[in-house]
Amino acid sequence: MAQLLANTPPLHALTLLNSSVMAYVAEALNCHGPMGGFCSQDNAGLDALIEACQQIGERHADAALVVSSSPNLTPALYLREPDQASEPIFGEGAAALLLASTPAPGAAYAVRIAGFARGYSTDPQRSVAVGRRVIDQVLSVDKLRVGDVEHIVGNCADRQVMKLLEAFPREIRSTRAMTGELGASGLLTEVALTLHLSREVAATPGYTLLVSHTRAGHWGALLLASETMEKHA
Repeated sequence: MAQLLANTPPLHALTLLNSSVMAYVAEALNCHGPMGGFCSQDNAGLDALIEACQQIGERHADAALVVSSSPNLTPALYLREPDQASEPIFGEGAAALLLASTPAPGAAYAVRIAGFARGYSTDPQRSVAVGRRVIDQVLSVDKLRVGDVEHIVGNCADRQVMKLLEAFPREIRSTRAMTGELGASGLLTEVALTLHLSREVAATPGYTLLVSHTRAGHWGALLLASETMEKHA
């Protein structure tokens, strides 16, 4: 195995790692059906989530397990310099979501993916424009504006993200302050927290907009709609 990885380009090595992890998880949980792996950097979790939802929506499966992992290959990197307080913290993490075509017993709300969009640009001059297009695209599905959504999840330390969301009248939340930069696991971690909060007694129906942006130029947006079960009866 070491010889194989030594002669394998880095991206291919990560693909092999992803495939191995998927195979082990599927065997351990006795999963049946298709598997899909994504290495699209920060948008990998979004791509995997959408693919899983489409598989269920097209009745190829009645349930799907979405796993997003973000291994930090150099976990001691931040220890090499005595003072890197201004540098971003890179964490190592994973998130998993179990999706089903039927609601859990006693569920008060159902969460629907109302829209999604992604974009990419390596040009810093075009980055804000790409981000605006991604956000407008995801909101246009249900003919919404930024001020119409109930919650927004995004990196408050990202000036470009905050510039695009400045019209939002309420606080923008994020787990990044607790977890650090999780890469591909970041967006799926935020989705998991959003789904958890939607199950609370005090939760109210409404839209949640999740926006992700990386220094490499990746933009991703996901619009979730929390609706009462009566609407899906």
